[in-house]
Amino acid sequence: MRNPIIQFFKFIWLSLKILVVVAGGHGGTRKTT
Repeated sequence: MRNPIIQFFKFIWLSLKILVVVAGGHGGTRKTT
């Protein structure tokens, strides 16, 4: 059985990478959502 903590951090890390890519695509400006 996988460790839920590890899975949680993997999910957070993936989300952060996606956010960085999206922010970079928008010129690195802060997005107001």
